[in-house]
Amino acid sequence: MEQLILTEAQANAFGQNTFPEIVGLVINHTPGGFLAEIYIHDGIESLLSVYGITGQLKFKRKILSSGSYEFSVDLKKGVYVATLTSGKNWAARRIIVQ
Repeated sequence: MEQLILTEAQANAFGQNTFPEIVGLVINHTPGGFLAEIYIHDGIESLLSVYGITGQLKFKRKILSSGSYEFSVDLKKGVYVATLTSGKNWAARRIIVQ
């Protein structure tokens, strides 16, 4: 799998089919969960996962289309890694819970 990182301009251009194969993930912690902006090629089943720093799976959800999502999950103080896998592409982001 290859990792592609989007700049904000590229993420905004995604809806214009400029980057049809790129996966994008913007994620931010909120009290009681997190907000995610997800960019995938619609129609390809994708998987969003959140892992603790020791590798424990804390959250997993199938994603079917691009968009804004809000998820409820109880994350304790620490560092987590969110991964979005879509076909052969993936993106990963760090989540810091203070």
